[in-house]
Amino acid sequence: MHQWTLIKQSHAWGESDDAAYALALGASEQAMAVMLNVLRPAYLSVIFRQIFHILDLVSSAEAPAKGWDHIALGTDYDGVINPIDIYRQSSDMRSLRSDLIEFWNSTAAHPDPAIAALYTSHLYGKKPAFWVDKLLWSNGNEFLRKYFGDRYLKSGVVA
Repeated sequence: MHQWTLIKQSHAWGESDDAAYALALGASEQAMAVMLNVLRPAYLSVIFRQIFHILDLVSSAEAPAKGWDHIALGTDYDGVINPIDIYRQSSDMRSLRSDLIEFWNSTAAHPDPAIAALYTSHLYGKKPAFWVDKLLWSNGNEFLRKYFGDRYLKSGVVA
């Protein structure tokens, strides 16, 4: 796992060319595919459990989906933090998006009614893609628009 992530990071940061990347990645990719198929559902389950916990704490009967306006997932773009192994950098966000949506859809149809209910109860009448896009892009962009404009940074006035 460590070697695989080093190869990916080296290429993403421009430290290896495409040919060297393909050669190095080919050797570890097959072994990683098996491991990632086991790890991916566990990682996604952890992500969703944290999101659902936040939603349950913030939301109310009057505004059940309110929590979705207050969470965002992102990257610091430099790899210093300790990310989830298979979503290590900003270039992995599109993969994370599709994996989250696919996992949510499949788990909402889980044969265990308690598990299915956990995932369907947090949809609030929308499709998973709607909420995942808020989580990965819309909420972060709204935060930046609101708090990183000249008006706020110079005078403290929220846009």
